[in-house]
Amino acid sequence: MDGGTKLPILWQVLPYALLTFGEVLVSATGLEFAYSQAPAKLKGVLMSFWSLSVTVGNLWVLVVNASVKGEGVTKAIADAGFGVITFQMFFFAGMAFAAAAAFAWYARRYTVVDYYRKA
Repeated sequence: MDGGTKLPILWQVLPYALLTFGEVLVSATGLEFAYSQAPAKLKGVLMSFWSLSVTVGNLWVLVVNASVKGEGVTKAIADAGFGVITFQMFFFAGMAFAAAAAFAWYARRYTVVDYYRKA
């Protein structure tokens, strides 16, 4: 894309469908797990923190995308031999990998509790 190649808009359908499908699966699984791990008095609080974490993630994407628009950053990216879109792809992929590694590390040490059906 950075090279100026024109692609039909339909090429975006499959990636967006996969991303949306993945987000739905992660959201449903994550909410169910979080709900099952919270005591009855904290279930509402936990759901609000889930929504807050999604908001913080969206704000992080906004800040990164806005900072890439700066002239100095754009020049530094170009000097490194990347286009802006390519840089953003690799940056967010790296962030996703780092988050996955952190969650994997934490999950190995997590002790599961069972508050799922308790009132």
